[in-house]
Amino acid sequence: MNPLRASLLFVATLAAAPTLATISCTLTPSVSPLAFGTYTVLAQSTANVTYTYTCTRNLAGDSTAVEPWRIRLDTGSTSGAGGYANRTLFNGVNIMLYNIYTEAAFTNIWGDTTGGSVQVTGSFNFAAVPVGGSLTTTVTGFGRVAANQDLNAGLYATTTVITATARLATGPPVLTTSTLSVNANLAANCQIDTTPSFAFGVYDPLAVGDVDLSLSLITRCTKTSAYTISMNTGGGGGFSPRKMDSAGANTDQLNYNLYTPAGFSVIWGDGTGGTSTVSSTGAGMLAGVAVTRTINGRLFAGQNVSADSYADTVTLTISY
Repeated sequence: MNPLRASLLFVATLAAAPTLATISCTLTPSVSPLAFGTYTVLAQSTANVTYTYTCTRNLAGDSTAVEPWRIRLDTGSTSGAGGYANRTLFNGVNIMLYNIYTEAAFTNIWGDTTGGSVQVTGSFNFAAVPVGGSLTTTVTGFGRVAANQDLNAGLYATTTVITATARLATGPPVLTTSTLSVNANLAANCQIDTTPSFAFGVYDPLAVGDVDLSLSLITRCTKTSAYTISMNTGGGGGFSPRKMDSAGANTDQLNYNLYTPAGFSVIWGDGTGGTSTVSSTGAGMLAGVAVTRTINGRLFAGQNVSADSYADTVTLTISY
């Protein structure tokens, strides 16, 4: 009889014991806005974002007492060839360039060390930190939209958020991320580069013809922004005609008027009393695209007034 042999196969599983990271970290805020506010084209706009990076010691016997850390930013939305030199805000097809720097002098672009960018670094020394204790650092990014980007008015914003990534340099990666959205509002704007002053000179009541003058009005308005230029009556209280008051004791007035660039037929006013305004669309805020218009002035002949100095002040308004 053959011996009966039997074998048993023992199958066992070894459950992995739960592990606890030696150090755990947080980067706050987890979601952050970088709002530049109102951008006026002619001046830069700045805003800051501040991160707090906190790491907590969870276990005793850390192999490394000093833990280097670094915080990086990716590019977020970009234009053209992309990269850190072209961080971009979008308003439809219109683009506004901006960047985030590691210092208030706006010298070093905060990135991941590629494309000429730099990361922010430091270190935590956990040697004297008890289990459960934490170390914290605060890091600020300095955002800037540079001046002289002559763009259409509107809200410009990131289409892809920027991701901030913080980690310790040694041991298993301890990655912590935060997202950053960016926006700037380019408000409609206009400015007057000249303040015309009509000096009709010495008035001769016996002269046959009117005294006509033409002066230049130079203005700038944001690209594609509709605007209207109007003038009030001046001190005389009416458009037909406008009146200059005497500087002396007499009550005489000199009649005159101001006209649109069309000539001496259309009174430039506020649209009431038979007057017209001048309207257009902005070409931009930079000096090279300023718009020059003519204001025509006429001092009427044949006015029997006392010898004196006469003057009036008319308010010119650009509505946009």
